[in-house]
Amino acid sequence: MSGSDFQATATQLLHRQSSSQQHLRQYTFAATIADRFFSDNSLDRQKRVVECARRRQTRARDKALQQKMSLLKQNEFEYLKKSAKPREWDANCSTLLQRTSSTFGGDTVSSGKKRRIDNLELSAS
Repeated sequence: MSGSDFQATATQLLHRQSSSQQHLRQYTFAATIADRFFSDNSLDRQKRVVECARRRQTRARDKALQQKMSLLKQNEFEYLKKSAKPREWDANCSTLLQRTSSTFGGDTVSSGKKRRIDNLELSAS
């Protein structure tokens, strides 16, 4: 092995060692930034957590209201079906559907979804 071969091998070894240390430094720097981001509430992390919780509560409230309305609607239909004569029942059902659609602006499920999307768009802007 000549002197130039030894020097080339030593240079390659040094380069590999330096490269691996640099990669380790980059990883450490990224980990430090990530730790800082989550530990000191930088970039308004707490504000975003509160907004997320509010949106979650609003969605849960909307879902509970929809379930309650559908249950009431179902109970009213069953009551009308049992108590009324067949012709009267058809008339009462159409009246109930008209009243429900005018109260909630159409189908309660789809209008609830539209409302939820509007709320998300408003909160995002």
